[in-house]
Amino acid sequence: MEAKPRFHLVAEAAAVVVVVVMGWSARPCEASLYQPPPPAMAYHDGAVLEGAVPVSVLYYGAFPPHHRAVVADFLMSLSPRWRDQRHSFGAPGPAPPPTVASACGVHGSSAPGGAVHVWVGDASAQCPGRCAWPFHAADGFAYGDAGSASARRGDHGHARADVALRAPNGDAGVDGMVINLAALMAGAVTNPYGRGYFQGDAAAPVEVAGACPGVYGRGAYPGYPGAVRVDAATGAGYNVVGRNGRRYLVPALVDPDNYSCLIMT
Repeated sequence: MEAKPRFHLVAEAAAVVVVVVMGWSARPCEASLYQPPPPAMAYHDGAVLEGAVPVSVLYYGAFPPHHRAVVADFLMSLSPRWRDQRHSFGAPGPAPPPTVASACGVHGSSAPGGAVHVWVGDASAQCPGRCAWPFHAADGFAYGDAGSASARRGDHGHARADVALRAPNGDAGVDGMVINLAALMAGAVTNPYGRGYFQGDAAAPVEVAGACPGVYGRGAYPGYPGAVRVDAATGAGYNVVGRNGRRYLVPALVDPDNYSCLIMT
């Protein structure tokens, strides 16, 4: 029997997450930072993903090995059960949807109960003031790069409100992609088929990460990520440490128990 292409095997499996990360430029940004109403997640009686979920990663465009390692270590930091992760370079895959060209990424599914996919674009070339923030000056806010590590730190080694953070893995594009990947995967798990946890209209849902926009540490406000940790030597901002000692900045998620923004530390 002739073997099917790998992607089709993945796409036909139930509850599979396909992560697509892309390294190309896109159209100019078409929106600014969004400030939603206070977080209040409602459950809409649909399925969510749970248990051990296989993950496949497809890379499009030019992706240096270091950047692939940053993404892989992040995914494998989430759960040791994801050690079967497969990397397909140049393999046949789904064409990126048009919405990615004007957004940081998107998630969806092939069919109700079918494979779940997450697309993430190049944050350094694709709306960097939104998709690579706080490692890039935010759209609508004028603050710059202070240069030295000491200039980036405020009291107690936390980030300053008037200074863009340095990326913990040395590249604002890939570290911005990790932020977007974390937010979209949280949405894919809690609202994979459009009837899970979200706020507002199902056609434009505010999901568990979107309800806490721009919040990475305590005291966050529009244009300031909050009191995240800053590496004393490099000035890099982060709030979690993952596999192989890699540092990442990940967004706050809505706490389902009290609807507050749960900050990762």
